[in-house]
Amino acid sequence: MSETAISSVPGSNLKPRERFLLRVLSRIIRLWQDSLRYEGLKEARELLQPETRGSLILIWHNRMIPGIGAIFKVGLFGKTLYTMSSYSRDGDKSSYILYTQGIMAVRGSSSRKGAAAARALTKVLNSGDHVALTIDGPRGPLYVAQPGGALLMQLTGSPVFLVGVEVEDCWVLDSWDRFILPKPFSRVRLKVERHELPDLEDRKEQREELERLIQRRLEALTLDTHLRDKKTPRRKRTGSSGKRAGSGRA
Repeated sequence: MSETAISSVPGSNLKPRERFLLRVLSRIIRLWQDSLRYEGLKEARELLQPETRGSLILIWHNRMIPGIGAIFKVGLFGKTLYTMSSYSRDGDKSSYILYTQGIMAVRGSSSRKGAAAARALTKVLNSGDHVALTIDGPRGPLYVAQPGGALLMQLTGSPVFLVGVEVEDCWVLDSWDRFILPKPFSRVRLKVERHELPDLEDRKEQREELERLIQRRLEALTLDTHLRDKKTPRRKRTGSSGKRAGSGRA
């Protein structure tokens, strides 16, 4: 795998004090996630456990905290989980937090080393490990799936697991994605769907059909009752030609 995209031990650019504080934050996040009461784990486990191939896991950006917690509650069954993080300073910090939680970060973006990151993610899936992406990240628009997930499926033939997460009680940040912070001990409702690559000979038609499938089914898995209470703006919709290029990422 390209060393320009994946570093085995992130955090080399961080100061010792920064690494210590990030380890503390990582521990708090894990304890926070462990306090949540997840529903739907058995059904998700029955879908994921028999999977022998590398799988793509897609979730909306604002559900990152409860979503990652749910994935670890379901279990990885001996596989490693990878995600994508930018080459920015914030990406250095997030990659280190992910590493302390057992998640490997592939570094890249649509504007910097994006091709190397795509190749690395392809190798991860072909090797049999999982890749999790926040499919409308890193800057949105909110609830508009970017085409990177469909492209990875087409390159590898990997199945996709679409993850819907609803939180009983949470704080909602005033950010572009209305980021969700579940309150400790809240119930989290987990819904997961598994889909294969559409059986279409035309590659462009296949990719566009897959993009529509990902968008439609992730929307169906998202109730957003807690966000509607916060007067979240209506979702922006764009056609496949209006989507910004690049993979979503955590």
